[in-house]
Amino acid sequence: MTILYKKECSSFNNKKNNLFLVWNKINWKNLFRLLFINIENAKKINNHDNYNKLIQIGFNSNFDLIFELLSNNYTNISYLINELQWLTEENNKTGELLSYNSEKIDEGVWGGIYKIKNSKNILKIMKDNELDDTVIGGFYSEILIHSLLSIHSKSKMYVPRLYDIFIISNSKNNNYKYCCRMQRLHYNTQNWLENQKKNSRTKQTKAFEQQFISYLLQILKILDELQLNWNFNHNDLMISNTMFNNTSSEYFKINNVFFPTFGKSFKLIDFGFSSLTYNHINFVSHNYTNNINTEHTFSKSKDVCQLIFDILINFNECLSINMRTYLCSLLTVENFDFWKCYDIHNWNNIKLHEWENSYYVFGHHDFKNTKAHPNEIINDLISSFENSNNNIYCNTDKLLKQKTTSKFHESVCHYFKSKN
Repeated sequence: MTILYKKECSSFNNKKNNLFLVWNKINWKNLFRLLFINIENAKKINNHDNYNKLIQIGFNSNFDLIFELLSNNYTNISYLINELQWLTEENNKTGELLSYNSEKIDEGVWGGIYKIKNSKNILKIMKDNELDDTVIGGFYSEILIHSLLSIHSKSKMYVPRLYDIFIISNSKNNNYKYCCRMQRLHYNTQNWLENQKKNSRTKQTKAFEQQFISYLLQILKILDELQLNWNFNHNDLMISNTMFNNTSSEYFKINNVFFPTFGKSFKLIDFGFSSLTYNHINFVSHNYTNNINTEHTFSKSKDVCQLIFDILINFNECLSINMRTYLCSLLTVENFDFWKCYDIHNWNNIKLHEWENSYYVFGHHDFKNTKAHPNEIINDLISSFENSNNNIYCNTDKLLKQKTTSKFHESVCHYFKSKN
């Protein structure tokens, strides 16, 4: 057992800074090592060699400590830092046991995603060769933002549950593997749309149109509520950063109206560039400030614009003609037709051509697009709801008449016909 950072912690005892200043002065990487180890269950796990017993025991998250840390005064913070202990050996053994009993199922920018055998959880493990200070800072800031969303009653249903973090050391080469354990979501939205794209018989059908609207409404509802409660921006919202599990619930509620789920419950994933505000403290991912912009401006339209742009570039063939026109109308801003996604747009000395440029355009503090606020789009779609034989559906013919013109509709059809 090793007690860490006593000298560092004691230096804070007599300070009277406010919470914001204290948070920035703390060596927060070490603080997270202290907070996120589940001490009691780490002890239990090391008393069991059988992996199946580990799965049966399970272990609860200590992420609730973050709320005690962030919601109370400086004395409590100092107390937590001094009293919590990082059990290095137990932490390593637990992480090694989990990683040994897992298989890789996906690869991300920063590392791999591993399915844990006989479990409903996954491990996200960073690559060894990318563990510089910038990347590690990005990893910890992502964990912070994800954990806040994962625990809070107003947001936990919209993201995968995050359980714990492990730091696995390799004594031979003095390397560390940083990994976290979280709830597994079984289906990637991108794969769902790719299959739809390949199936020419069901392209652009009315049935799939309603399924896509259900997806869009669920994501918009998530964004709207997270923005309202957290000033949340995902900052990297593309189709592949939304996933779903099957659900037995036939409907979901949005603005006191019920709409079919079509058996899918969608969530957001991957918060490596995200930002939010909790207890009057603004948290912005290190990945964002180091790779995109040193300053972050909250925007209601940024995430929606990024998502729509990605849909138009990669999956416009899956959309019904009406839905495609409506989405394009949301990307007509300041006389710029951003919906012409295969063209180069020079906006404010920034070129928008590929999705990667969307960070700089849609996230720019001068970019204003009130049409693409989540709640505005939700209201547009709900205003077009109709009931046929007790089946709720969105009448997109009605939607177009309310929100676009026939001339604009023709121009959208002509553009995509010439490009596809």
